Amino acid sequence: MEKAAAAAKYALAAARGEEAALALPLLGAIETLFIRWLQPAFAPGDMAALSALTGLRELDLWDTVLPDPSCLTALPQLEVLRFSHAGVDPRLGDTLGELQCLTRLHLHGVWLEGGGDGRLDAVPLVARAASLRALSVSPEYFRDKEMVRVTDESAAVLARCLPRLDFLGVACSQMSSAGACGLAGLVSLEHLALRDNGIHDAGAVALTSLTALTKLDLYFTNIGTPGVKALACLTNLVSLDVGGNLRIDDEGAKALASMTHLTALCVSGRDFGKCGKAALRATFGAEHAYSAFDTGMHMRWGGAEAPRPYGC
Repeated sequence: MEKAAAAAKYALAAARGEEAALALPLLGAIETLFIRWLQPAFAPGDMAALSALTGLRELDLWDTVLPDPSCLTALPQLEVLRFSHAGVDPRLGDTLGELQCLTRLHLHGVWLEGGGDGRLDAVPLVARAASLRALSVSPEYFRDKEMVRVTDESAAVLARCLPRLDFLGVACSQMSSAGACGLAGLVSLEHLALRDNGIHDAGAVALTSLTALTKLDLYFTNIGTPGVKALACLTNLVSLDVGGNLRIDDEGAKALASMTHLTALCVSGRDFGKCGKAALRATFGAEHAYSAFDTGMHMRWGGAEAPRPYGC
C-alpha cells in the first residue's frame, strides 16, 4: 500500500495524458494525494481520474488550474483541501458547499479564472462550506495574477457564514482595523493569524471579544502599546506573536510581561529599553525564552500533527 500511495501521489505531477489518467483509479484506496505542476490545467481525463478516488481524505493541488471543480463532489470523504499557486473556476463555491466532510481549506496564491470585478474576494468561494473548522487564505503575487483574499468589506460576512471556525489564517491581505472588527463575531476561534496586515490598535481592541483564543499571530500588523495592553485580557492565550511591531514601547513590554499565562511569545524585530527587557526577563526568564518562537505557527492549521499550509 505504501508503494501504491507513493505512485499515486506523484502520478499526475510526473506525466500527462491517458496513461497518467488511467493510473489513478487503480489506486482508489489511497487517502492522501499531492498533485503539482499539472500544466497548463487539468484535462477532462485528469478530472475523471480524480473523481474515481472516492476514498480520498486529503488533496493538495499546486501550480495548476482546475477548470471544473465539480469533479470534487465525487469525493464524499474529503476532509482537507489545499490550493497553492492555483487557478480555480468561481463554481468552486458551489462545490465546497456539497463537501459535507470538509473541515480544512487552504487558499494560498489562488486566482479565479475569467477575471472581472469582484474577483479578489475569497468569501463567496467559502461562504457555503458550513462544515469548515479551519480556513487559511493568503494572496501572493504570482504570474501577474491577482489573488483572492479576505477583504475588510467581507470579513463580517465570513464571520456570519462560518461561525464555527476554530482556526483562521488571513495573511498579507491589506486588512485594516475595520476587517479585524468584522472578525469579532468568530467567538469559537482558538487560533487566529493576521500577520502582515494593517489592523493597528483599534483592530487589536476588537479582537478582545475572541475570548476562546489560545494562539494569536499579529506579526507586522502596526499595533502599538495600546493594542498590546488591550490583549492582556485574553487570559486563554498561550502563544502570542507581536514581532515586527515597532510601535510597542517599554510600557508595551511591561504589558506583555503581565501575561503570565503565555508559554510562547515573539517580539522579534523590536529592541526594548532596559525597563522593557527587565520586565520580560522577570516573567519569562532568559531573553531567548520570549524572543525564540516557532515562526511557522502563523499559518498552521492547529494541532502539532498538521502540516503548514505553505508546506513544501
